Amino acid sequence: MSESEAPKKKPEKKPRPGKASKKAKVPRRRAPVLLELAYTLFMLMVIGAGVSTAVLSLLAGADILMVVVRTGGAVLSVGFILWVVYWLMATSIIEVRRQQVIEEAAKQRAASEKAQSTMEFEA
Repeated sequence: MSESEAPKKKPEKKPRPGKASKKAKVPRRRAPVLLELAYTLFMLMVIGAGVSTAVLSLLAGADILMVVVRTGGAVLSVGFILWVVYWLMATSIIEVRRQQVIEEAAKQRAASEKAQSTMEFEA
């Protein structure tokens, strides 16, 4: 094979400085399982409240406008109540985790100070 017949290689692309490569993705952090489960259940409850209100209103023979008003009111009221419950859960979980991080940092600081103080006496 001559050089002209040899397959040509594509030049390798070098990543530009300041631009993250596609391979070095930052891992996406997820919410705690309790919060994700609560969010899913709350969404299902809101949807269930809306659907059940609409179906019961239709079965009762209400006008379509009244069905829409009742369904909207049910979705908004149940959604607001469950949003408040979710917000309280999320803030309490975040506060607990924050306290854990502070306690861990204090323990590490105390351990490093103890290690430094013992090293000074050994010298």
